[in-house]
Amino acid sequence: MAKFSIEDIIAAVNDLPALPQVVLKIMDLTQDPRATAQDIGNVISHDQGLTARVLRMANSAYYGYSRKVATATEATVLLGFSTIRSVVLAASINDILNRELSGYALGPGDLWKHSFGTAMASRHIAKRCKFKAIEVAYTAGLLHDIGKVILNNFMKQTYHEVVAEATTEQISFLEAENRVLGFNHAVIGSRVARKWQLPVDIVEAIAFHHNPGEAEKNPLLTAFVHISDALCSSMGLGVGADGMFYPVSRNALELLALGGKDIEDIADELSDAIIELQQGN
Repeated sequence: MAKFSIEDIIAAVNDLPALPQVVLKIMDLTQDPRATAQDIGNVISHDQGLTARVLRMANSAYYGYSRKVATATEATVLLGFSTIRSVVLAASINDILNRELSGYALGPGDLWKHSFGTAMASRHIAKRCKFKAIEVAYTAGLLHDIGKVILNNFMKQTYHEVVAEATTEQISFLEAENRVLGFNHAVIGSRVARKWQLPVDIVEAIAFHHNPGEAEKNPLLTAFVHISDALCSSMGLGVGADGMFYPVSRNALELLALGGKDIEDIADELSDAIIELQQGN
């Protein structure tokens, strides 16, 4: 089996760009009680590409405003500081998540669709569970599979071996990754989150999104991401090779007190936005 060294993986993580300065500036401003929507809008507006993406997301079916949002400042006023922070983060890493990841049988845009869908579902579930930091749930959902970007080149060499291991041994794709590569995309994703200096509960949620029972810092957050990931996979949203081998944690469902009807309702709430995503609008 083709195991890789930790040095190989660390080098790949280090090659991933740091978060852009504009994103770090927005994160600071949205937590500054003296900052205004105009301050935040001005920073966003200095980056034309980011502005276009923020406005596209603010005008999506998911947010459902009856009138068009025309400026970054207006988007900040309508969405609020915590939501605009999530939108800016999503817009800034769009290019990274839009890459083709042939090592995971993901075409161009597939990882973005799955990640954005998981982020939206995580926010929905967090809100339904009266979790205060719903934008933290969004961010954890958005970044849960970022480790696949790092491991893609390694998986290109071992894809068939991993799939065969999962199929033959009747184990999860994650465990097959561990056996063949010596690492898995969840743990490597948590390394990226640490590099980007994200909060420890988001790092944990990424690390354990396939094994939510192992979360200690914030089990609820990890459960949100786990269930949302499984839901988006079941809806066929950006499903790659590992979508075929995704056991859902009954304990996570029980922790969140979610039944089948709850999951159906959440899927219905997401449907318009998911259709829009699938069409690439």
